[in-house]
Amino acid sequence: MFRKITSNRDPGKTLGSELKKEFGIYFERAGSKSRQLMEKYPRQVFTAMVIAILFSGVLAFTVMREKQRPIVQVNASVQNTASGFGQIISTANALQTLWATQQQVDLLLKKDTLTHADSLTLNQALIQMENLRALLKKSRPNH
Repeated sequence: MFRKITSNRDPGKTLGSELKKEFGIYFERAGSKSRQLMEKYPRQVFTAMVIAILFSGVLAFTVMREKQRPIVQVNASVQNTASGFGQIISTANALQTLWATQQQVDLLLKKDTLTHADSLTLNQALIQMENLRALLKKSRPNH
């Protein structure tokens, strides 16, 4: 089931070398033509580059600018419902984190001896559990 796959590929043939062999002549021709053009008309090429940069800047700050979206006022009851769902989600996340931390503490406490790193981890976990419990008490509605 687990067999080593052998490859008889020539190490000298890579994707880059094959692409260069196939299309290299076209890139060389384009490079030599562009070099001749830049040597023959250096000022015009430079002017064209500067105009392209300026045109790009003008487009970026005018036409392509993102329009501001109108501010929509939310009804107070919808806002309270949304914040209620947000509280439910944050409470669920806090409970999940608390459960995971409790599992980590239980695993550490089952060890016979604790290393220095285990002690630090345990201390951080207990601090995190206290913070989560305080957060859960704060988010609980008063009845």
